[in-house]
Amino acid sequence: MGKKWKQLNLFQRLLFYFTVVIVLPLALVAWIVYDQAANQILDQVESYLDHIVKNTNYQTERFIRDYELASLSLIGDSKVKQFLELNKGQEFEKYTHYREIKKLMNQISIQYDEIELIYIIGDEGQYILSEDRYYRPEDHFPTVKVYQKLSQRTPENGEMVLHADTSLYNANQYVITITRRVRGLSSFQPKGVLGIDVRASSLEELWKLANLSNNTYFWIMDEEGKVVYHPNKEMLGQKIEKNLEESLMSVKQGTFISEWNGEAMLYRFTTSDYSGWKIIAMTPKAEAFEPISGIKRTVIAVGTLALSLAFLLAFLFTRSIVNKSELETKQVQIEKQKIELQALQSQINPHFLHNTLETMNAYAILNEADEISDMAEALSTMFRYSVRNFEVVTMADELQHVQSYLIVQEHRFQKKIAFEVRVAPELLAEEMVKLTLQPLIENAIQHGFRKCSCEGSISLEAIVEEGHLIVRLTDNGFGMTPERLDQIKQRLKTGTTKELKADMGIGVCNVHRRIQLIFGDEYGLELQSEVKEGTIITMKMPRRNLLGERHIVNGSN
Repeated sequence: MGKKWKQLNLFQRLLFYFTVVIVLPLALVAWIVYDQAANQILDQVESYLDHIVKNTNYQTERFIRDYELASLSLIGDSKVKQFLELNKGQEFEKYTHYREIKKLMNQISIQYDEIELIYIIGDEGQYILSEDRYYRPEDHFPTVKVYQKLSQRTPENGEMVLHADTSLYNANQYVITITRRVRGLSSFQPKGVLGIDVRASSLEELWKLANLSNNTYFWIMDEEGKVVYHPNKEMLGQKIEKNLEESLMSVKQGTFISEWNGEAMLYRFTTSDYSGWKIIAMTPKAEAFEPISGIKRTVIAVGTLALSLAFLLAFLFTRSIVNKSELETKQVQIEKQKIELQALQSQINPHFLHNTLETMNAYAILNEADEISDMAEALSTMFRYSVRNFEVVTMADELQHVQSYLIVQEHRFQKKIAFEVRVAPELLAEEMVKLTLQPLIENAIQHGFRKCSCEGSISLEAIVEEGHLIVRLTDNGFGMTPERLDQIKQRLKTGTTKELKADMGIGVCNVHRRIQLIFGDEYGLELQSEVKEGTIITMKMPRRNLLGERHIVNGSN
């Protein structure tokens, strides 16, 4: 990854950065909007289904309580209790009680028209039906079979029990049977069973299924995992799948997603405290989350459009930055080349001049012309130094170059130039830009001492301040007028030598700009000067030798 990153150019890197900066916030906002909307819609769906199951549960419990009250009038009736305790020889008494009990059954059936059948069966085989029916055309009511079935399901404590099954008389008719044990009049022990069959189809009107939205419906499951009610009649009395039953039986109420006939459904259920039944409402997950899907599509469409526009703007902005950067880089390179040309403008064919000076030095020695020999040797040393392919040299190198320059100038003017160096030995290895001291000393001699009749002197001091190398050149020359000093300072700020006269600090600006090009714009020169008081030039550079960095161009001296 790191290798591939290094292979990217500036434009590709900037475009990547801008893209990341734009995409991440947009993606975060889109995710937050989508997540909040999805949660709200899911809450609405859950609230809707919860309303269904709670309303259904309320109506169901009310429905059951009504029949519980109806059953109390039978199991508490003295004639019913007496009927169950009559012996086989008491046929007249049985008949009398039979008629009274049947009238009571008929009254209940008229009051509750959903009732399919009411029956009482004693443990001795005696029974009473609310309607005279045959189990099959050739058979009477299956007393023993029904009694055994109901007594197994119904507890002896008199508690009411609900279960769903097909009608005894019509296999296509599904009923909900309400059963209770009936005690005798003289004994606390159960003597029979009461059964009330209620048509399951009557529940549809009770729960008003037409008010449910499309593909949303509810159903009821008993404690055994059998379907008590379902819009699909084929499901009545059937056991549901094991994994779905486990989800419903694990807690009293809740919401979950599971499959029904291969389709993902959202379930909301609760458990009736009264009957123990599970009231379940469900709706297809796809329809429940359809608004979320719409929001998702909208977010994706808007996000794609926003990202496309943002990427286009990032592309254009990045390209403009890169073009500007490349233009500035080219300008810096051109300016650097110009400065280097200015620094070497007098060094036309330096190798030829160096060889010529060596020849002149040899002739001067042969003819015992010591002054000519010294000048030729100093010039040769200077030219050799100037053609070295280094941008950065040590302070010792620069001071050696200055010494050679001063030898030439002293012979030219036939006057000793006082040059004092105050540099600690450990600072001689500090790095500085090549050909920076000599142009500044030349400025002091050419523009400072010529206008001054005093003995010229130059001092050089090097110190360390706040991790920077500070080199300070001080001369006692003529100095500068405030106007000239301000003009040179302004040129140092702009970094150009354009429109400066030959005596207006071209060398100073040249040195200042070359230091900035190599070390950075925070470095360079500062000037202080007063007329007839001399000039102080302060050079600020980083201590590069501490970092172990050497800026060396390919080549040799």
